[in-house]
Amino acid sequence: MKFLYERKSLARNDYEKFQAKADAAQEQVKQAQAQVTIAYKHMIDTTLQAPTSGYITKRYIESGQTVAAGMPAFEIVQLDQVEILIGIPETDIHQVAVGQQAEITCPALPGNTFSGLVKVINVSADLSTHSYMARIAVENPQHLLQLGMVAKAKIVTQTNRHIVTLPVTSIVRDPQGATQVYIYYSEQQRVHAKRITAGSLYDDQLEITSGLNGDETIVVAGQEKLREGVKVVLASPVQNQHAEGAPQ
Repeated sequence: MKFLYERKSLARNDYEKFQAKADAAQEQVKQAQAQVTIAYKHMIDTTLQAPTSGYITKRYIESGQTVAAGMPAFEIVQLDQVEILIGIPETDIHQVAVGQQAEITCPALPGNTFSGLVKVINVSADLSTHSYMARIAVENPQHLLQLGMVAKAKIVTQTNRHIVTLPVTSIVRDPQGATQVYIYYSEQQRVHAKRITAGSLYDDQLEITSGLNGDETIVVAGQEKLREGVKVVLASPVQNQHAEGAPQ
């Protein structure tokens, strides 16, 4: 049509009609190309690709289910490095700092010890336990540590403390709910209850902050059978144990 129009063989109005149709056709092509691009993106979106490698721990959707935009499909975790959440008593929080070494053990993995670093320490305490939550980063290349395992952490500080400790099982409570222990007096061959104040817990040992001098003979088993002033006979000689300072 352009060839005919240039040679005066086609009227201008007719040529403009053909030109308008050609322009409209080009616009339709552009719209079709845009729709192809959108359709291709939708097709790509039907295939989920994880942003990182790891293990799927939760699945939120099923095959064929219609989901809304932004809805999570899977939960993926990495185990190359895990974090241990611990509670630090307020009496010890001043001894712990970010970057300190920690030794991690798990009852589910006997004989295994893992090294970690204190990563984060909360600045607010739990009102119910008066402890500060902290996170310890632990390298886990063999993926032995699994999510949800119970772990025990020992944080190494530069402070040595001389403390008096007793097995947790030796502590009893009086009718008023106060903590106490039974002390054996050899000259009387009797036991008497003594109220004590407990501090921090170290493994199965409980720190005694007041009430004892450290040289008493304490009943550590069978307390439920005793009462104040009862006469007892030792089944074996008493072996006194002295508290020693140790890194904590």
